[in-house]
Amino acid sequence: MLLLNQIRAGVETNRISRKVLASYFAALGLIGFAIYFGGIRIKYYSDDFLFYFDPPPANLFHYFLRANPSHPFYRPLEATLLVIAQRFFGSDTLLLHLTSITVHVMLAWLVLLAMLRYRFPRNAAVMGALFMLCSEANAMAVLNNDAFSQVAGAFFGFLSILLLGCSLPEDESTDAGGVRHHAYYLLSVFAFGMSLLSKETSTFFIVAITCVVLLNRSNLKGWSTRLCGSIIQISPYAAVFAMYFGLRLFLGLQGPSFGSYRYNFHFGLNIFRNLLMFAFEAIVPVSTVSTNTALKTGNLPFLILIGVSSVVFASAVAYGVFRSERRRLLGLVAIFAILSLFPAVLMNQVSELYLYNAMPFISVIAGTGLGKLIELTKTRSTKCFVVTAVGLLFMSHVAAIRTKTILMSHNGEMAATLLNAIQPHLQSIPRNGQLVLLNPVSHEVEYSVFRMNGFNVLDDGLGRVKQIAGRNDFDVRIVSESALQKDELSGDAVVLALDTETGGVYRKR
Repeated sequence: MLLLNQIRAGVETNRISRKVLASYFAALGLIGFAIYFGGIRIKYYSDDFLFYFDPPPANLFHYFLRANPSHPFYRPLEATLLVIAQRFFGSDTLLLHLTSITVHVMLAWLVLLAMLRYRFPRNAAVMGALFMLCSEANAMAVLNNDAFSQVAGAFFGFLSILLLGCSLPEDESTDAGGVRHHAYYLLSVFAFGMSLLSKETSTFFIVAITCVVLLNRSNLKGWSTRLCGSIIQISPYAAVFAMYFGLRLFLGLQGPSFGSYRYNFHFGLNIFRNLLMFAFEAIVPVSTVSTNTALKTGNLPFLILIGVSSVVFASAVAYGVFRSERRRLLGLVAIFAILSLFPAVLMNQVSELYLYNAMPFISVIAGTGLGKLIELTKTRSTKCFVVTAVGLLFMSHVAAIRTKTILMSHNGEMAATLLNAIQPHLQSIPRNGQLVLLNPVSHEVEYSVFRMNGFNVLDDGLGRVKQIAGRNDFDVRIVSESALQKDELSGDAVVLALDTETGGVYRKR
């Protein structure tokens, strides 16, 4: 209610009552759950098992003062949710997905409120919220069992910026540059802390917060006054930021490092490549799975269709933004969208998961462009065409999410089936022995967490095999049949192969 009260100025400009705002939230909730309903029970697979605690700790807040034993991450909010889910519901992921979808819907609503707060037209705000809700680029973050950290980090970070904006005066009155609503300001600091406790990629928000504070004080006379006031306003956020890194040091967690490993940082062409990939994923109106498959199989006609549709969409949004009265503000939003991709963009290899941080800002831009385009159409036939095209755009995104949902559900089912099939063979593994999972030769295209062949649905999560065995004295690895060399295996290695016809597992050696 506090936030809604502060949105009042923008709402009055758009003549929207609180009941209408509530109805928008309800509509976004219904649409969001309808889109993602098919994935509310996707089972654990791949690196999801890095976050499967067996047994889960008795203390629900165990990982607030401890790192994940399977991976040196510090994401206590997500870990707490996982502990609750696994302690009370076992391997059922319903609670995880209901929580992620709910927070995703709330973030789409925040996009709507933010655009209304800064006096964007109502149709632009609705378009922005719908784009945030329906973009297929968000599917990986919302549907993954171990990606609540990404969703929560973006939600709390965006909320922190919005609350900070609501706490500051909008005009050049005598209190310009000062904090006018201290409750919102304190809530903003708290939301920033929650964002940091969600995921490491939320560190970007300190930059965005600093920009908001500095811009708010830009009209004050005297650089010393501006500087001192800015330092005072930023200092609570800086203190939270310092405490976060202090806690990481206390827990013995290493920071980012440079190297050739996937999650290592590197200053080179990888930054340019990652930025281009993120930009393409943000504008492509079809499934990235279909795009990747077409690219690897050389489906040129489909690639041309994807390219043309992406250019048309980007051009339509750019035209609408160019004609918008909020271009200066949108310029700042675009800067935030780019900065939000750091530090992830420095990594050697990224996935579309990390784009989620930027999606609230991208949605504001997309919503403004689409909304303005609809507003500029004068004739009924032209307006009907534009509205239909926008509707088809959203339907394409929803269809892409459905495709990704089916693929991820299949991978989860496959992982559960393989683990059940492997379990009877675990007792035959000698102490300090070796379990080799032999992948058959496959010409199927693989892509991220969506298209995975054979035993690869267990890749990055092979520790789950040891959990099931109740022992940790053997090595587990996945080897492709074409790369297997007999002399690499010890004489007592247990080799399990996959029957491609039945989908079962048999002992090959």
